[in-house]
Amino acid sequence: DFMKEECCQRAIKGAQSLGSKHAEQVLKDIETYKNEQKTIAEKGKTDETVRAHGPNPVNMIVVKLNSGDIMLYSPIQVRDEFGFAEWLEGLGPVKWVVCGSSSHTLQMPSVVKRFPNAQYVAAKEAWLKLNRYQGFGDKKLDFDSTDKEDLKKLNKIMENEGAKFFSIAGDVITNA
Repeated sequence: DFMKEECCQRAIKGAQSLGSKHAEQVLKDIETYKNEQKTIAEKGKTDETVRAHGPNPVNMIVVKLNSGDIMLYSPIQVRDEFGFAEWLEGLGPVKWVVCGSSSHTLQMPSVVKRFPNAQYVAAKEAWLKLNRYQGFGDKKLDFDSTDKEDLKKLNKIMENEGAKFFSIAGDVITNA
């Protein structure tokens, strides 16, 4: 929560470790966030106040593994009406889904529904958050990315796929 000074200081400190340019950008981002929250608090959360701050694009990474299977990293909603689902499924079977952040889980319920047989990788905290969504179902987390033993098992499987997972403990914001 960037309205809390402690959170802001952690973000700034993390950015400073990457250089002054990054620290300056984080300061701008925090200021923008605080101004947005102030506007929403004053006028209410309406379509107008939320849209006035511009689009908040979400990106997904699609990885084609050595086997031909597909891995989705930080998935967006896979929709039929624009041909995206057909295109994606034409690349190969979606066998892996990685929820890369505890902060960006909004699309996961629709992805789990669409790809119920995929293997799911996420921080335990992200999965616990998802289990609170009504209608999420009882899908179990296949690999906890913050558990060393799960990570070891996952990387053993991924050896032949040309991929390797690393968990970064203490990530400033996302618990990725």
